[in-house]
Amino acid sequence: MIFGGGFPEMFAERLTDNQSIMKSIKDKAGQGMPIYAECGGFMYLSQSLTDFDGNIYPMCGVLPGQVKMNTKLQMVGYVEAELLCDGLLGKKGDVIKGHEFHFSGETDPSMQDQRAFRFTRSRNGERYYGGYSIGNVLGSYLHMHFAGYPKAAVNFVEKCLLYKAGKRDNN
Repeated sequence: MIFGGGFPEMFAERLTDNQSIMKSIKDKAGQGMPIYAECGGFMYLSQSLTDFDGNIYPMCGVLPGQVKMNTKLQMVGYVEAELLCDGLLGKKGDVIKGHEFHFSGETDPSMQDQRAFRFTRSRNGERYYGGYSIGNVLGSYLHMHFAGYPKAAVNFVEKCLLYKAGKRDNN
């Protein structure tokens, strides 16, 4: 399952109202279904989303932490993302290139040991940790194109095939 970018803050109330789909997503994640989420998808899989007006909406609760919208752009630019553990897209140490563009930020950066990436900003070399890799779920603010890192696509498809065959693989 892939959750691409988007603007969940614009539809937060409607997303929260659809409890059945959120429960289904959380159940599937618990069953080991491979799930990749980027930016808006990452926000949707978080515990909650705080919109621009300060309203808090429960999200899927698949990934730890909450996200909060900010009036100031939090990040825009190209990054290199080093995988911190073996998982959905590759092996520990693999580097994926992509970009980030988001106004939201994480308000509870808990569970540092389950971070998906160590990011390096192309513009200034700044390093920081982000996203989460838990079982067969990986979510972050990273926007990547699978054609730019075909190994990630191969790894993701292999995880999907294992899941389809009934073989639980959480690494």
